[in-house]
Amino acid sequence: MEEQHGIPLFWIGIGIFSILGLTLYFIGIHGITHYIDYVLLIISSIILLRFLYKLIIKRQVTVDLLMGIAGIVTWYIDAIMEGFLIFTLYSLSEMIEHYAERYAMKKLTGLIELLPSKVRKLVDNKVEEVDLDRVDMGDAILIVRGEVVPMDGVLLEEGTFDTSYITGEPYPFNLKRGDYVESGYINIGKVVRIRVLKRPSDSMLQLLVRKAEKALESKASIQRFIERFSNPYTFIVLILFSLALLFVEPYRALAIQLD
Repeated sequence: MEEQHGIPLFWIGIGIFSILGLTLYFIGIHGITHYIDYVLLIISSIILLRFLYKLIIKRQVTVDLLMGIAGIVTWYIDAIMEGFLIFTLYSLSEMIEHYAERYAMKKLTGLIELLPSKVRKLVDNKVEEVDLDRVDMGDAILIVRGEVVPMDGVLLEEGTFDTSYITGEPYPFNLKRGDYVESGYINIGKVVRIRVLKRPSDSMLQLLVRKAEKALESKASIQRFIERFSNPYTFIVLILFSLALLFVEPYRALAIQLD
C-alpha cells in the first residue's frame, strides 16, 4: 500500500492497526489478547517487506528497516504495548509532516492565484485595462469589489478590505483616505482608487510568494540531504544495535536504535 494522491496510506494503515492493537491490549478481552502478539509480529514483518521492496526495486535504504527491527525485538521480548506505541507515534509523525506540507503548498498556490495578470489603470480620467508590468509608481489604479490589490499603494478614498492573506486577521478592515494598502488585500466594499507606491516585484504579495517558494525549496534540499544521509545512518544504528546486543539485553539495546 503506497501513497495515493500524496496521502501516506501505508503509515495510515500501520497507525490504525497499531491503535487497534493498543486498544485490545488494554481492554484485555479473554481469547483475543493471546493473538495480539502476532498482530505486532505481522505489522513488523510487513514493514520489513516494504524495506526489502524499496531496497531491491528502488535501491533505497529507508528507516523501515529500523522500524521493522524495533517491532520484531519488542515482540520477541514480549513488550507488546511498547511495540504498538512505537508504530503509533511514528505513523502519527509521518501523517503530521505530510499534511503540514500539503497545507503549505495549498497556501502558496492560493497566493499565486491571487496575483492578477491585468489591472485597471486610470489614464486622463479614463479606465484602461493593461498588463501588470505596464503600471508605474505614481499611477492610479481602480480596484472593484472582490478584486485583489495587485501592488502596494495609498488609498485615494476610504474602503473596506479583507487582509487575511497578509495579516492573518479574520475580520475586515475599514481604511481611510491616505491609508497604506498592501498587495494581497481583497476589496470587499465599494470601488476604490489606489495610488501605486511600489512595483509589482517589490510589493508584499510578490515578496510573500518568493519567501514561500524559497522556504519550500529549502525544505526540499533538506529532504534530499536527509535521504542521502539515511543510508549510512541506518547501517550505523543497526551496527550499534547489534554490538549492544552482545553486552546488554535486547530491551536496552533497542533504546540505541530508537534514539
